[in-house]
Amino acid sequence: MSKKAAVLGVLAAAIAVAYGGSTWWAGSQVKSRYDTAFDELPKQTALVRVVERNYDRGFLGAVSTVTLEIGCAPDATAAAQKPAAGEEADKDADEEPEEEADAAPAKPLRFTIRDTIHHGPLAGGTLAAATIDSELVLDAKTQADAKKLFGEAKPLSAHTKVAFSGAFTSDLTVAPAKLAEEGKGHPSSTPTALSA
Repeated sequence: MSKKAAVLGVLAAAIAVAYGGSTWWAGSQVKSRYDTAFDELPKQTALVRVVERNYDRGFLGAVSTVTLEIGCAPDATAAAQKPAAGEEADKDADEEPEEEADAAPAKPLRFTIRDTIHHGPLAGGTLAAATIDSELVLDAKTQADAKKLFGEAKPLSAHTKVAFSGAFTSDLTVAPAKLAEEGKGHPSSTPTALSA
């Protein structure tokens, strides 16, 4: 083996190790920031609650699925965390006056977001700590309703680029909606994009 081939082999191995290490590091940083953000969310507002969280990390990327509730009453979180008292709780619920039952707060809005994360340093073909493609996860009934409005397009999606410094930019896209009934006109909207 020539000296030139040996040097090229060592150089290629060093690049592979450096890329692998930086990908692992970027993935660790993104997961840490994700965990911190969702752990802090209930402390920042009582109106949003994290119901379920799942983070499946791989080497080159991860998939995060988060279910949120919006519109939670400040004491709803505390009430939800109290253990049920068994049959006594059922008897007490049956004996409540109708006025209190009518005054029950509205059911909070629950939705799920799926983030597909690409770890850096070449995340999604760009130089970044990560890129994140986010979309709403809809149940079958909601998906059928959304299809009437948005056709095959995803109703809401976002693309986020996370810099190595932790700064990020996000592009949020709302699909165009068709608001007319069949045969009664053709009003529609144009795609809307927001950047932050």
